[in-house]
Amino acid sequence: MKISNLLERFQNFDKNESKLRLIVAKTIKDITNIEIDNKNISYTNGVLFIQADSLAKSEIYLHKTGIISIIKTYLPKPTVNDLQFK
Repeated sequence: MKISNLLERFQNFDKNESKLRLIVAKTIKDITNIEIDNKNISYTNGVLFIQADSLAKSEIYLHKTGIISIIKTYLPKPTVNDLQFK
């Protein structure tokens, strides 16, 4: 495998994760009116991890199912199965 192929795969992964972060932040803002910075959102193995203060975590947790279902409509892949907090 060529190095250029590996670099291309990495760039595509980075673009997809950036897009996912934007969609998650926008969805949370639309549903809860809470703004989450993109750098406080990460994704690993089907799980979204969000870093926020305790009040924001509580509000997001109340709307967790709705947030995940809306995110799934925007991005069929990667699949988001859960939302957890850091």
